[in-house]
Amino acid sequence: PPDSWAAQVAVLAVADGFAGIDSCFAHIADACAIPGVVLFGTADIAQWGPRNPNLLAIPAPQKDLDRLPTDAVTPLLTAQVFPQNSPSDQALLSTYTRSRIAPSDSKTSNMRTEV
Repeated sequence: PPDSWAAQVAVLAVADGFAGIDSCFAHIADACAIPGVVLFGTADIAQWGPRNPNLLAIPAPQKDLDRLPTDAVTPLLTAQVFPQNSPSDQALLSTYTRSRIAPSDSKTSNMRTEV
């Protein structure tokens, strides 16, 4: 892995996708409009969640990342990063998005409730 901050940011800036926890790298992915998912535990999604629709906020059940099953995240990540290759995952993403979007406003339009 790159050993300097600048190198890490440069690698992320050209990535095809992002999957990770709420962190500085999630915010960089958001700013660079990199598609993917950000997993949230105790952090407030309304305050710290992604603003770009390419990056999906996934809150952990009971705000505990250990309770967030991989099989719940993988299809959503696939649909975000490879939409053309995953029609069944796109249907899942569409269902997830319709059922989980919080009341729409400029700060929370991409926020989701618990999985």
